[in-house]
Amino acid sequence: MKLPTCLLFLFGAASCLAQMPAELVNAERGKILQGVKSVPKTGAPGPVGIWGTMAFPILSAPDKDGVEIAVGAAAGYAKGRIIVFGHNSYLDGSAGGDHAKLIENCVKWVGAKDKPRIGLKGVKASTFEASGFRAETFDTVDAKSLNDFDVVVINIQGVTSPEEGAAIAEFEHFVQHPFIV
Repeated sequence: MKLPTCLLFLFGAASCLAQMPAELVNAERGKILQGVKSVPKTGAPGPVGIWGTMAFPILSAPDKDGVEIAVGAAAGYAKGRIIVFGHNSYLDGSAGGDHAKLIENCVKWVGAKDKPRIGLKGVKASTFEASGFRAETFDTVDAKSLNDFDVVVINIQGVTSPEEGAAIAEFEHFVQHPFIV
């Protein structure tokens, strides 16, 4: 099973955003974007659909017609949090501008603490380590590997087997640990 890059099965149409109070959206988005003034467009990001009572956009870019579309979104569910980007080049924070600060804030928001243990799969550790995080790479996507971390940052394009997909789904929905994908 090949999972889509931006995990569209977790997010859908933005119409449900109205269910989340604007004050809460602004407060949570403010935590993620604190100290971030600009983030370069990297690669060719795809749109990230947003759905759910606790989901909201964090980054947007104009499409060819100038309409703003979300290329990064955040959501909370039960005890878990997730941030999804529409292109894997957003994951390591090395694009310049305030990209490293954005990723630092994302890790803190998703992990709900200042220094979460970070597991990396298909992502460089340098930006995380420069921000003072303990970041380790892991090779195998399974319950044992995922449970070693507070936050998992994963290039989901590398998840290609049904077993890996099931481990992520179980980790996400049942253990309810955070992800940045």
